Amino acid sequence: MTEKKQEGFDLGLSDEEKADLESMISDFSADHSTQPAIKPETDLQDKMDELHKIFSQMGEIVLKINKRMDAFYEIIQLIHQKSEIMNKRIDMLIESTPSLPKQHRQK
Repeated sequence: MTEKKQEGFDLGLSDEEKADLESMISDFSADHSTQPAIKPETDLQDKMDELHKIFSQMGEIVLKINKRMDAFYEIIQLIHQKSEIMNKRIDMLIESTPSLPKQHRQK
């Protein structure tokens, strides 16, 4: 992976969300760069504890992403409902306009 920042790419996140995401990424990167995943000289219980810690961190990350995806899903649903309502209104206007030829009318 390259560490180039793309300045022109906008995900539509607020400054607070960007800062939160950047802190999550930096925390995640710092944990992996300072500590090896599993130390070879440890015994089985230490390895299991380390794996438990890693899975707990991953679970927290997944939960944060899931909360944001729920909000994103609700937004997409509302956009779809709005487009359906607008399509119905446009269809009603087309049907109520007598000057249009029949080929332009739907239904």
